[in-house]
Amino acid sequence: MKNTDGKRTLYIGAAFVSALVALGACQALLENRAGTPGPSVQAPRFEVDPLWPKPLPNHWLLGMTIGVWADEQDHVWIIHRGAPTLSNMEKGAELNPPTGECCRAAPPVLEFDSDGNLLRPATSGRNRTTASSSTTRATCGSAATARKTPTS
Repeated sequence: MKNTDGKRTLYIGAAFVSALVALGACQALLENRAGTPGPSVQAPRFEVDPLWPKPLPNHWLLGMTIGVWADEQDHVWIIHRGAPTLSNMEKGAELNPPTGECCRAAPPVLEFDSDGNLLRPATSGRNRTTASSSTTRATCGSAATARKTPTS
């Protein structure tokens, strides 16, 4: 019985050492393959521009941004959540009764040029307007914005 237990321990120890040697050999092989130079792709690097976009007209504020897309003309489209994500201190002009002259949520979809100038706000729902009846090309921060009142 004693002889059988000793052989069994020897076999288990040999299997354990063999497994360690096999794992070490596989690790060395994989490290060699990972270290060989090959075609590599560099991930793009982005920088934050704290002054983009430029100040919005009409005392508009952006809510939580949920989508950003750049089109083929390098115009940047932003979709944001608007008033529900702004505090009452931020959207005083929207409250009923208003608690201040400033500010209100911007329309949910905005188009900017690459310099951060607002090109076209999109409106939705009950305040929907067409390009001929709204501000079609407002530059952020400029006082000269052409407006027409919507016809009903």
